[in-house]
Amino acid sequence: MAGSLPGRDLRAIAVFMLRHIGDTLLSTPAFHALRAAFPSARILAVVNEGTQQMLEGNPDIDEILVFLRRRRAEGGSDGGRRRRPWSGRCVRSGRIWP
Repeated sequence: MAGSLPGRDLRAIAVFMLRHIGDTLLSTPAFHALRAAFPSARILAVVNEGTQQMLEGNPDIDEILVFLRRRRAEGGSDGGRRRRPWSGRCVRSGRIWP
């Protein structure tokens, strides 16, 4: 298939799953398929806070980046009704940034 990714040498793959626990759990076969197709790629999972436990220990994932959503009471999301500049934070290797 022209233009398909299998067979290419990808160095890194980031998978964004900013949904709930069930959606994150159901994504695990996709990580296995990515690892099988790209065995030398570094695979990063970006997930919402509280869902990272579903992927911890998965041998097909090299790193998990946790997105910390601001709560509405803290001036965070308005439910997607209005667009705002990104104001979230992430945790990577136990360190909050930016």
